[in-house]
Amino acid sequence: MVQPWFERAVESSRQTVTNRGMCVRDLVIEGTGTWNAELLIQIFGHQVCLQILTNIQPPRDGAGEDRLVFIDSSTGAFSVKQAYKNITSPRHNMQSSKVWKLVWRKGSILPRIRVFIWKLLHGALPLAKNLASRTSRGDPTCVVCQHDDEDVLHMLFMCPFARACWLRGPLALRTDRLSCDLPSIFTWIFDHSSEETWTDMANTAWAVWRCRNEKVYGGKVPTFERFQQILNLISREARIVAVAHLKKGARVEEEGAQVSSSLKVYRCMVDGSWKPPWRGGIGFVVEEDGVLKGYRAAPCTVCCPLQAEVVALKEAILFVKGLGLQSCSFFTDNQILAQTSMAQQPPLDADWRAYKEIQEIWGLLKENDFECLHIGRSHNGLADYLAKGGSTLDEGYTGYSYPAFNF
Repeated sequence: MVQPWFERAVESSRQTVTNRGMCVRDLVIEGTGTWNAELLIQIFGHQVCLQILTNIQPPRDGAGEDRLVFIDSSTGAFSVKQAYKNITSPRHNMQSSKVWKLVWRKGSILPRIRVFIWKLLHGALPLAKNLASRTSRGDPTCVVCQHDDEDVLHMLFMCPFARACWLRGPLALRTDRLSCDLPSIFTWIFDHSSEETWTDMANTAWAVWRCRNEKVYGGKVPTFERFQQILNLISREARIVAVAHLKKGARVEEEGAQVSSSLKVYRCMVDGSWKPPWRGGIGFVVEEDGVLKGYRAAPCTVCCPLQAEVVALKEAILFVKGLGLQSCSFFTDNQILAQTSMAQQPPLDADWRAYKEIQEIWGLLKENDFECLHIGRSHNGLADYLAKGGSTLDEGYTGYSYPAFNF
């Protein structure tokens, strides 16, 4: 009997095939690529023949170019598991080792956006088409344009909203002229884009994704104004982190700074920024013998520069306590604050605008092995930059390691 290459063939047919060496290709008319209907009827009968002609495409010679689907594993040995991953993953069409290194290392990109790009290239984003393929009730239609199926290529480049964002964005890119193969697009991007261009592309992709999610989970109609707002926020945040990386070698210098003879192992540079009437920002960086432990930039509502500095110092002390550090030297370029917070007695004559916070700082310093010292403004550049950047943010940003950016 013919092998059950078509399940209903054996179940429905009661005829016996005398030529047991017959193959499926023997049922195709040579040179035409069509089924031999008469032979199918002779072997399987009219009912099964109709099912075969309706549901199955005949095999054809030269139906596509051969391509390599097995990529050498780390051990050099073939495995079915590795072959399956190579076939189902988009990486089999990309120069994997080169592309993934660039995803993690190229450009001034925030860590969470790098993870987003990694998921995007792995096809791991919860897009409509992806979800529909895994559930029986899912709708693969794009949630934004309600026209085409929503896969990665459509959501990111081909959706009318995404195309408008790329065209009016910082790169003025016409995505309708891009290739229809996502791995080829990103391989070309990595090969031809500069560090700055790749950063802009990653941030733009993230902003498009955020607008799409606000539609899915919040019912908000995506607009270019909202896209531009998200893009500006993420770009400012990336600049703050980038400057922190560039200045990570900054050290407290003895010259021009009033410091004690035995500094603590942990040091925290603190600064505050203020713009009338109530807009302020705080920034601080914690280091252990020059190795970063954490930093923060955040907005605050204050009425004067002193209050901004006091809020920054208080937040820095609480942050250091949260890290579980037992001793730390805090540096501020506000001499009055340094002297007041390190006084032997509670500062009862402290400025009324920040009286409560100064009292709390004095108590925190006495309770712990902490000290607050004055440092010249020229030696406090990183904290100053973070404070000014924090005043422009809508919400605070905290980091614990300098990203591996290449400038």
